[in-house]
Amino acid sequence: MKNKILNPVALIVLTLAPLLLEAQTIPPATAPKENPLILGTAYHPVEVHYYDNLLPPEAQQPGGAIIRVGEDYIGATGAGAFFLVRKADDNITAERLPIDTPHDPDAFDAAADPVVSRQFFRVIDLNVRERPAGWQLFASHHQWITEQNCLVMRVSAIELSRDLRPVGEWTTIYDTTPCMTLDKGNRGRIFAGHESGGRLAWLAPGQLLFTTGDQEHDGWNQPVAMAGSVAHMYGKVILIDVEKHSGRIYSKGHRNPQGLYIDKAGNIWESEHGPRGGDEINLVREGRDYGWPRVTYGTDYGRYQWPPAAQVGSHAGFEQPIYAFVPSIGASNLIRVEGSEFDAWQGDILVAGLASRSLHRLKLDGTRVVYAEPLAIERRIRDIELGPDGAIWLWGERGDLISLTVAKSQDSGALLFQECAGCHTTGVTSGGLAPSLFMIVGRRQADRTDYVYSEAFRGLDGVWTEELLDRFLTDPEALVPGNAMTTVKVADPVKRKAIIDYLRDLW
Repeated sequence: MKNKILNPVALIVLTLAPLLLEAQTIPPATAPKENPLILGTAYHPVEVHYYDNLLPPEAQQPGGAIIRVGEDYIGATGAGAFFLVRKADDNITAERLPIDTPHDPDAFDAAADPVVSRQFFRVIDLNVRERPAGWQLFASHHQWITEQNCLVMRVSAIELSRDLRPVGEWTTIYDTTPCMTLDKGNRGRIFAGHESGGRLAWLAPGQLLFTTGDQEHDGWNQPVAMAGSVAHMYGKVILIDVEKHSGRIYSKGHRNPQGLYIDKAGNIWESEHGPRGGDEINLVREGRDYGWPRVTYGTDYGRYQWPPAAQVGSHAGFEQPIYAFVPSIGASNLIRVEGSEFDAWQGDILVAGLASRSLHRLKLDGTRVVYAEPLAIERRIRDIELGPDGAIWLWGERGDLISLTVAKSQDSGALLFQECAGCHTTGVTSGGLAPSLFMIVGRRQADRTDYVYSEAFRGLDGVWTEELLDRFLTDPEALVPGNAMTTVKVADPVKRKAIIDYLRDLW
């Protein structure tokens, strides 16, 4: 059983940008700052490093996935060009690989109405298996069938050598049926490719699970409800026999299953992008019906109900989700923590959020979710992986890579600041208890318009210098009599300097 595991030593990225077809070396991504973001979570202080600009601007297009291939990695942001991306010290570099795209976006462009969004016609996920002479790479993607003037969801495969060079051409492993025409339908989009699912995971040798979304063919936006129908291979988890090039329904009643992970015990975890509200985490079991579009905890956009459902906010008569997010987080992929880095998170589910721009940790008791803890990453997260050392890696929406590890240095300014983070934020907006300290060094005192200062602070009219911040942290009451921080003092000058250095570098 193969699940995707990310090692920070290397990645490979696939991008839509056609102008990157020539072999080239991409400049290294930005090295992480000396003062990374520190998230104060329930059980771990988490150190977050952002590797921005991993791909050049013309390649930073939405979408993506990453997958390990031996000691290297393959990833996708859509379709068009493959890159070998390696991490060395604090730098990440990308090198073009000569692997062609598995689908033909030009044929789709020629056939589709001009109002149809081209960015939704793309490669969605990747997986691999080892072969005697190298690797076999699998890709899920849309495919335009010119002869029939319609499209399908396809799983394709190509042989790769040990050094990840293609051997031969892409071959078709599986196509969904029926082929879908581009019809406007009742009220939906002509092409809702962003609701395609598309995740791949190995259930057993030669047995590949493939999720498909209904692409708004739900009986409301489009006239035919496909997810619950055995005649339509959309809104399903499909079990593909990769040797026989055949597939059958494993489970049905799914809207947009964007995440799939099989844990060490063989449990199949699925994250599903719902309507307005109702993103789901499901434990997938063979032969079960998960209810879409007849039941959901969500509603239609602009309404307080989901019209095809008999009862608002009910999942009666079908498999219940393990958890539902209301409001929606824009669920993408998920993993179960099974590494050594985050020891207090072992067995927890981590769900990536696109709309929430967060990572969501679900604490489990058996298969019951006890609580959900959001971790604000402030990026749209397309994919998530566990490294072999247990580090967590996030693939962002615009060619950015993000690493999460347990913060080790107890004297770092970022970690020391967590004692202040109960009230103060470091974001661009203030919280309810205290003003944000974003760009505090050099800013006028009590000048934020999104926070109501105490009378003691409203009487100030100076500028926060490093020297003044040091005096304030030493004894807040002595510098600003009557302020609300009278019990907060940092006696150690080394720790004060570390905190101030951290705040100074918040840009």
